Amino acid sequence: MRKKIKISFLLLLSFIGLVFVSCELQEEAIHQHEHNSNLKLYEMKFEELMTNKKFVNSFSKLPKSKRSITNATFGRTVMENEYGFTIANKPAKVIENNGVTSYTFLITRDSTSSESFENLVIQTDSLNTTKAVIIKYNLTSPITTTEDNSYSFSSNNEITPIVYNNTQVSESSKMIIICYWITTTYCNYGGSKHIAGANCTASYMYTNSTYHCTAGDDGTMDDIPSGGGSDGGGGGGSTTSTGSNYDGSDTSIHGNGSNSINTAPVLDENAPIDHVAELKKLTNNKKDGTKTNIKLKIDELLSRLENTGSTTTTEEDGAMFDSNQNSLPPNQTGGYFTKWYGYGPEYHITLHMHQNKYWDLTATPAPVLKLTNPVPSDKDTYNLLLNFDFTNNPNSTSIIVSRLGVFALRIENQSNADNSYNQLTNNPDEIRRFQIEYDDLIMTPLGLIPSDENLALQGYISLINNYQINGENLGLVIYQAVFDSNGNIINWIKL
Repeated sequence: MRKKIKISFLLLLSFIGLVFVSCELQEEAIHQHEHNSNLKLYEMKFEELMTNKKFVNSFSKLPKSKRSITNATFGRTVMENEYGFTIANKPAKVIENNGVTSYTFLITRDSTSSESFENLVIQTDSLNTTKAVIIKYNLTSPITTTEDNSYSFSSNNEITPIVYNNTQVSESSKMIIICYWITTTYCNYGGSKHIAGANCTASYMYTNSTYHCTAGDDGTMDDIPSGGGSDGGGGGGSTTSTGSNYDGSDTSIHGNGSNSINTAPVLDENAPIDHVAELKKLTNNKKDGTKTNIKLKIDELLSRLENTGSTTTTEEDGAMFDSNQNSLPPNQTGGYFTKWYGYGPEYHITLHMHQNKYWDLTATPAPVLKLTNPVPSDKDTYNLLLNFDFTNNPNSTSIIVSRLGVFALRIENQSNADNSYNQLTNNPDEIRRFQIEYDDLIMTPLGLIPSDENLALQGYISLINNYQINGENLGLVIYQAVFDSNGNIINWIKL
């Protein structure tokens, strides 16, 4: 289960400088860099970093409490505001480049929005000079995943520089300008430009820099107006940023153009993922018109729905897939189940069928042919939670093919899904309550004469959307595929 490190920091800032994106960005304020063989990006957990002397030295410089300066010769302290946040228990992205090391953390606050997330970036150089900023990404598009398990999105960004306790500003300084080059590391593995993740190798990495300035009178900071524009990541849904007309050439101004912050965004685990876009990538025809491996398997299972096997064999079947749609056949199939054993964490997509009828081999004195449950079962629901817990992949998906259609279960809220998995694994009372609710909403309508399958489907939709554990929903969402007249999947509709 994912947890958060409850380390609250009161970051004492001399200003909160917000740099807002405009859709028009000055070309001269953007630096596109070629692939850099010296660039290294990897991930480390916070507790691992706390054993790293270089990081601990930088981290210890963050302001922890307000410090007043009474000596008049020092003027006033720049620490005027206190800023509190929590570092999330999610691996930091560490970037090493030509003697400079940066650490990018996901941070959370008491009041958060699903439409944005924030990162703390701490950077140190070979001289142990440390600087830090908070970057807030206000999402302007849904988040989509990439082949190397990274992400792509667009956003309007706000930059808040952090000023350390020993930084002072004289009362005679009426204008303060602090400027940074924000250098973001991207990856073009798979042909799409996206945020670099731990799986991206150096040969696919490149950086993109944008210039940000904040300015103010007597410590009140505002962003400097920006001009003209283009996409900061070169397309593919990468992040965009604000440029500035100030070129950093005036070295008398605090923070000249030599300032540079290296980062690769670390996403909030509950930032919204575009489920429809993800499902389309799995099942829509490729650009050349051919079908994906998952769609080929869906077609195969649809063609076999009428098959009932024999009194000694059953027709239930399926496959598992990784992000590249490599498939893994089941180890065992049966009238009630499709099972896989010993699969690796890369296999986060399951696909199986509920054939129209099955032989009840337990019936006496002879097997009896019965209608199969055409909606996702209680085991299907639990197994998606199990798959997510094992693979730790937010794109964990369970696709079910039946006579009522093709359905996909996905993870909507990761922390809720974690909680649901733990409760439905370890709490006998919750397991029993869930089973009773499932039977009431789904199995009871199916047991009517004649059975009411549409009512059962509506009952399952209600279960997914409304069933609560510890006051929270299951963390799941259900979609149904939309086909055109040629049998191609053209859309997915949330139920």
